[in-house]
Amino acid sequence: MSMHINLKIGRDEYRAVPLEHIAYIEGHRRECTVHQWRGCGKPPLRISMCLSAIEPQLHQYHFVRCHRNFIVHPAALQWFCDKEIALPQGKAIPVSDMRLRRLPNGAPLPESYLYACILYGICLVGTQGGPLYVSSTPLRQMMAMQPELVQLNRWAVVNPSAIATIECQSQPIVVMADNIRIAVSHKYLNNLPANLKNTLRNEKDC
Repeated sequence: MSMHINLKIGRDEYRAVPLEHIAYIEGHRRECTVHQWRGCGKPPLRISMCLSAIEPQLHQYHFVRCHRNFIVHPAALQWFCDKEIALPQGKAIPVSDMRLRRLPNGAPLPESYLYACILYGICLVGTQGGPLYVSSTPLRQMMAMQPELVQLNRWAVVNPSAIATIECQSQPIVVMADNIRIAVSHKYLNNLPANLKNTLRNEKDC
């Protein structure tokens, strides 16, 4: 069953918008524009609410408040570079310093971490319902410090307890708890937890 959020679009008028349709929300003082995925076939929706009023409703679904004027669906995070996040629509949005935490070299990952991946030479760490972190610790060193990490490909390691499921496509895709998808290289299939390996064995297409 699809989850919805009720958004105010007029003085006494509300509209239920499926959470899965929201790519990101852009704030304009006391109003916002909800940008939906292109595949939904829906134009941007102007609403009479500020971001601070919407954020509490989205927090439990792991949307990321990366900037004073932007809230982003975690599945829309494509890459991070030079204090910007790129979205599938080709939009690049800023990440403010106060919402981007930096981890010093050798620092352990936050307790709520989901994954760590190298994007354009920067190690970006995603957390459960929390901020984004940039770490200067190499992935190999992270894995030595925290042996529970599971490496999925050359550029990404994940918290195995945060894996929701695995999708069997031309290349297996691990789906994290916040709906972020990470490809699994065939070289690293043996790193998967036993239950995910069994799921792959039962799928004929992988």
